[in-house]
Amino acid sequence: MKNKIFISIYRFDEEYLTFINDNFKESENVFVSLFELKNKGIKNLIKEFISYKKYDEVVIVFNDENYFLVQDLFYTLSLSIFSLNITRILPDKRQEKVSLLKRISSVFKMIGSAIETKKLVKKIASDIRVKNQKSKIKLDMNSKVFYLKTNLSFGTKAGGSLGHISGVVNSLAKKSDLTYISAEIPIMIDESIKKEKIYLNDVVYSVPYELNSIKINEAFLNQVDELMLANKPEVIYQRLTLFNYAGAYLSNKYKVPLIVEYNGSEVWVQNNWGTDGLKYSKLALDMEKYVLNSADTIITVSQVLQDELIERGFDKDKIVFYPNCIDERVYDYKNFQEPNKVTLREKLGFNKNDKIFTFIGTFGAWHGVEFLANSIVRLVQDHKQELDNSNVKFLLIGDGLLGEKVRSLLGTEDIKSYVKLTGLIPQKEAPIYLSISDCFLSPHIKQKGKFIGSPTKLFEYMAFAKPIIASNLDQIGEVFADKLYANELDKFNTIKSDSAIVYEPDNYDEFIKSILFVATKGNEIENIGKNAYEMAMEKYTWDVHVDKIVEKFNNA
Repeated sequence: MKNKIFISIYRFDEEYLTFINDNFKESENVFVSLFELKNKGIKNLIKEFISYKKYDEVVIVFNDENYFLVQDLFYTLSLSIFSLNITRILPDKRQEKVSLLKRISSVFKMIGSAIETKKLVKKIASDIRVKNQKSKIKLDMNSKVFYLKTNLSFGTKAGGSLGHISGVVNSLAKKSDLTYISAEIPIMIDESIKKEKIYLNDVVYSVPYELNSIKINEAFLNQVDELMLANKPEVIYQRLTLFNYAGAYLSNKYKVPLIVEYNGSEVWVQNNWGTDGLKYSKLALDMEKYVLNSADTIITVSQVLQDELIERGFDKDKIVFYPNCIDERVYDYKNFQEPNKVTLREKLGFNKNDKIFTFIGTFGAWHGVEFLANSIVRLVQDHKQELDNSNVKFLLIGDGLLGEKVRSLLGTEDIKSYVKLTGLIPQKEAPIYLSISDCFLSPHIKQKGKFIGSPTKLFEYMAFAKPIIASNLDQIGEVFADKLYANELDKFNTIKSDSAIVYEPDNYDEFIKSILFVATKGNEIENIGKNAYEMAMEKYTWDVHVDKIVEKFNNA
């Protein structure tokens, strides 16, 4: 039997694995992704590809709409395999042979791209000196707003950021004449909203890998500039992303007010939670400072982030914070019919009487998914009878940096029957997955300094009127003003205004105790979910969030 290796941009999901195994039954198939390899460094990456010579055929799988950005990188690396037998599978699943000539030409494209990167780095130093006084306006229904979504992602499009983007865009469009500008297909953006696409056909990813984002920045600069010449907006809104200052530069060039959404320093995140940190931290930080200094209003999602910006010297009078929220049209338990919920439970392998404890997230460092996996292992080892008596099962939705670690912890014979790992699912499917749950888990862990975040999942959980078990970290604990404490559950009597169960961060005993408490209680704690639901619908919708932005902008 022949051996084939399938190299993809991003980790294969179950649907794609099924497609490959169905269409390549005659071979022994091995799978690897650029996502898993990208932090190896160029020398180790070449060594990795050289090791693929042992396979009879190499298949490059472009399982993402943005494949064209990295195809030349793949083809160049494939030359190190010294094989003529290389196939590619395109996003529409067409299969084509990749000629040697095409692979060689990619080397020259990569060299050209690397030279372009050096030129752009020099250009940035000049661009981020552009600063102008801007006109003052009141944002209202007639105000033209350009919303810039400047980041790019590979793989299944999922995560709290997508809910945040669509929530703000859809709500801001109710209060202004908004145009949504992105290089990617809009996800969960209302059809009635005007949209403009940024084309990246001329962008070639090369090395150093992290600086590829400045080519995306340049594409936004040039193409949004053309849009502004044709239809100048009165306000620009940019979600701050790594190595991108397009909104800030154009705001200064055309003297148009700028609203910046700040969800934390991407430079800090990469250096503290990334695999190897940023090699070009100073450049990234200079760009970040330029964007923030150019902003007329900065919206952030936590008091901690607001305080951090003030400590960094940014004007406190232009900063406003309000937590993440939900689109109540999408996230509301009342939207889901029982037959559809039963079908999904059966599809995922759950029985009718199973009590499902759910986590959804992108398996990053701060989400606490490794803590959750270790807790599940302890529960099965030390409390198996209690789990079985209450038919407890765990549903973990997502993937990411800690995915392999989690799969390893939960993949053993004694544990895996208690857990369903779905991998990443499309963002639009997340609500129905949440609707089949009986309890939600938000196991965020401690980090350096204060907890900066405002977990979108927390507010999405609240919309499904079921108990939430959450780490008592900064904003998470503050959102639930009335709550049950894990270390006081022995004294539980009745639910009044409580809206969650909270435990001491990183405390396994308290977390496990909370899970067992919910597992063994019935209707007597259902009001805890109802209280959270009512609070979400009153205080934590994107319309409320956007009202705070508009109010700050108009009164700055």
